[in-house]
Amino acid sequence: MDSNFYRAAEWISRLFLLNILWVVFTIVGLGIFGFGPATAAMFAIVRKWIITPQEDFPLFKTFWENYKSRFIRANILTWMVALMGLVFYYDLRFFQNYEGILADILLLGAYGLMLAYYAIVVLIYPVFSHYEATYFQYIKNALFIAIAFPIRLLMMFLFLIAVFFAFIYFPQLFMFFVGSLSAFALMWISYGTFEKIEAKKNAYAQIREGSKKNDGMKNTDEDSTPVVADKNTKDVNVDTDKIDEESTIE
Repeated sequence: MDSNFYRAAEWISRLFLLNILWVVFTIVGLGIFGFGPATAAMFAIVRKWIITPQEDFPLFKTFWENYKSRFIRANILTWMVALMGLVFYYDLRFFQNYEGILADILLLGAYGLMLAYYAIVVLIYPVFSHYEATYFQYIKNALFIAIAFPIRLLMMFLFLIAVFFAFIYFPQLFMFFVGSLSAFALMWISYGTFEKIEAKKNAYAQIREGSKKNDGMKNTDEDSTPVVADKNTKDVNVDTDKIDEESTIE
């Protein structure tokens, strides 16, 4: 009982201090330049907690190192995503001013783009904290993961909705945990998704390796006939849920 109480108190204090750091460093960056790096550093911290929950590391030092090292990249990515949202928003408002079948079709497409954009917003920082890639690959992979794992994306949306209503009803209490608690939940769901992707990649790699070994055994069989290359045969690439493998770091 005492150990469970101590563990709960430890996690509450962790989330509280992390939320304070997130707010402070957002202000340090004058808001518009501090939000991206502070959020990226917050997700890096919760990712570290999820992977090695028993590891004890200096919170402030680790947060500052992540904030400083990814300040420019996090700002560029954040502003890219913000600009995308602005373009989609004005597209949506533009099509709402017209009537007709064509306008309705275009409006429906604009709503679809906004839905895809919300999915990118939810997943962009977990992807950014877990992988090393280019800016466009971060956005592309976030979208592909959302499409490949819709149930997990729905879980993220539902949690954020719950956080929103909790903040409305308990603003004094929840304002000290809204950022860190949301980041922890999103990263926890995302990390399980990342592990599932890696497991699928490893399984497909084993299948391909086994297929190559079998082909090699057939080609070295003394009783087998010579194999003639067929120019019409193409290599078969396994589609691992449309996740871009080149953009990920093992």
